[in-house]
Amino acid sequence: MTLSKDESSTFFKLMISLHLYTNFEFGIIKGITGFDSYMRTSTAITVKIRNKLFENIGIIDSFIEDSNDSFNEEEREILISWKKFIRGEFIIERYLKNHAIFYMDNKFYAVKALVDPFTDLILPESLPLFSNAILLPFKSQIIYDGFLSNSSISIVGNMKNDLKNAYIAAKENGTIITDLLAPELKPKGPDINKLKQKFSKLHKRLDQILLTVEKSAITPIESKLISDFLNTSMDSIEEIISRDVDYALINRKIDKLINILHQLGDYADNR
Repeated sequence: MTLSKDESSTFFKLMISLHLYTNFEFGIIKGITGFDSYMRTSTAITVKIRNKLFENIGIIDSFIEDSNDSFNEEEREILISWKKFIRGEFIIERYLKNHAIFYMDNKFYAVKALVDPFTDLILPESLPLFSNAILLPFKSQIIYDGFLSNSSISIVGNMKNDLKNAYIAAKENGTIITDLLAPELKPKGPDINKLKQKFSKLHKRLDQILLTVEKSAITPIESKLISDFLNTSMDSIEEIISRDVDYALINRKIDKLINILHQLGDYADNR
């Protein structure tokens, strides 16, 4: 979930140097004159330098120009890439093995931590939660700039479920962003063969439920209403599949109907 030791060393070398340059250019904090004094300064103070930097991101160009070849080509490319930063109020949706999932403006981002894993910064049981952050490109990866401002507002109920479903859809469609410099991802086309297999299993389950309904104590009117509803739902899904629309949408509809079938089966068995 974190950068390698060499990667994190490169990040802090570049970012702290950039902060020191920004502080010198704008005269933000007089007491910071070098690396040691910067490291002794609290985050509450250094965040002022950070904010000024990203409000004036063009300063990176003069920083590189004034560095007198202090950085190699790869380091200069990293610095230039930071002009493509994304800033805002994200939702940290979940942790995975290699990264955390950040969400904002209908987009999901796979974000790596720097040195300490995200689980040491925010307890997994606190997720999802709002967090103000700045995301940066870094060697075909996405990282944050070292500052997170987390909200105490809990995300629960329908919003939490909707977020989970949106993540699942993005994962299935292949639209989770892993590189801020890469071309925008387009959703994958529907896997029709996989859908048809799942749809076939759904048909079998439907037949089982309808047979249970017929043998139960459900009244003829209830039986007809249930049968009409299920058959209409099946026809609707079949029509959607034939039009080759979004796979994730169809998949969710099938899963929803499967859940209804299970509930109806339990209902019929208990009559």
